[in-house]
Amino acid sequence: MDWCCRLYFWNLLTLLGAILGKTLGDPSRWGLDAAAAAAFVGLVWPRLVDLASRSTASVAIVVAVVASPFVPAGVPVLLSGLVGLAFGFALKKPVNV
Repeated sequence: MDWCCRLYFWNLLTLLGAILGKTLGDPSRWGLDAAAAAAFVGLVWPRLVDLASRSTASVAIVVAVVASPFVPAGVPVLLSGLVGLAFGFALKKPVNV
């Protein structure tokens, strides 16, 4: 029965959002364009517990900020993800099994 209520409310609220969404107008007017970035930072922040993770995040942020003026939209995120991944693997200590 629980899934039935979730399905009902999911569809109802999706319909409500589709109908009332146009009344909000431009999302950047409300500052909602930064909401996704803020949510991402909120998810990542508790994981930055040691020097290696903080260093990796810092390098990824610097790469994204420096690359932003020079490459098309979306590319800085991909580039910083790749550089952060490589940097994180370079800092990772090998585990003896």
